[in-house]
Amino acid sequence: MERAWEEAAPTAGTPTVRVPDPIPPVPPDEATDLLQSYSSRTLPLVRESELWELPFQSKRLAVALMIIAAHDRLDNLPLVLTPDATWGLPDPRRFGERPVFAGDGGAEFLAALRRVGQRLPAKTAWASTPMALGPQEFVRAGAEPLWTYFGAEDRIYLRMTTYRGRARIDYVGFFDDGPPTEPLRVVDQGPAPPLAPTFIRPPEAGDVPPTP
Repeated sequence: MERAWEEAAPTAGTPTVRVPDPIPPVPPDEATDLLQSYSSRTLPLVRESELWELPFQSKRLAVALMIIAAHDRLDNLPLVLTPDATWGLPDPRRFGERPVFAGDGGAEFLAALRRVGQRLPAKTAWASTPMALGPQEFVRAGAEPLWTYFGAEDRIYLRMTTYRGRARIDYVGFFDDGPPTEPLRVVDQGPAPPLAPTFIRPPEAGDVPPTP
């Protein structure tokens, strides 16, 4: 047995093969955490990911990320994340952001997201900010981002954008170990941006311009 193990053991220079560790699937009504609630869902297909549009498939994009996390499929992350995607704290100012695909192909990020998904309850709700038709077109064209999130106090923030004509996520924010009990000290970056683009009505004929 020892000899057989020695022959099977990787030698110096042999690339390490990452083996996914999926959450065992359970019926959604029996799930106890958020990640488990997506464990029985089918992974997104490449063709499907190319057809998503924002803001119309924003929930599907968010759910697809959680399905990938539940299945622990590192190779599927590019179906939902931009190549330059970052992750950090759950704040639109993106405190503490660092690249998702830095060095390890996203392994550290995916492991952290899985821990958060197993901490949040199965019934954790997803939400986004309602938008008027004008801002929807800005998001759809990639001119403005859209923020959505899972949870309330303990949140997973997702910044969505249209990247090369495809709906993708370019920032994921969460507390790795849960919300802090003490206020966080961060560099002041001013007020947080809106979670959805605002609509400014263009001037119409007859409008009186403001006095300089």
